[in-house]
Amino acid sequence: MTASADAVTAIEDGLAALGTRYRDAFAEAADEQALRDAQAAVLGKKKGELTRVMALMRDVPKEARPDVGAKVNAFKQGVQEAFQARLQAMEREARDADLNARPFDLSLPGRLELGRGHL
Repeated sequence: MTASADAVTAIEDGLAALGTRYRDAFAEAADEQALRDAQAAVLGKKKGELTRVMALMRDVPKEARPDVGAKVNAFKQGVQEAFQARLQAMEREARDADLNARPFDLSLPGRLELGRGHL
């Protein structure tokens, strides 16, 4: 195998490994911040795992770049769609929890603070 074929294989293997990791990370995210952190770990501009995989593009021959680039772009689009879907699901879960929570009883008397702080 040549170095260029190795680069193509390395990119494809890296995308496959990232695919399972980001799905697991998105599913395990307990809140929105954890989800955004997981997305940044995959798609981050400087330290993202996809950035490291894309660094191998320099070793891919010119004739293979459009195909490999299309795979990378499709992967990136899939990550963004999965992120949006999980974020919407989290928002829906939060909204459902609010709607199903015990309602606030407006008939209760107000709470008045007695006295005031001394200066």
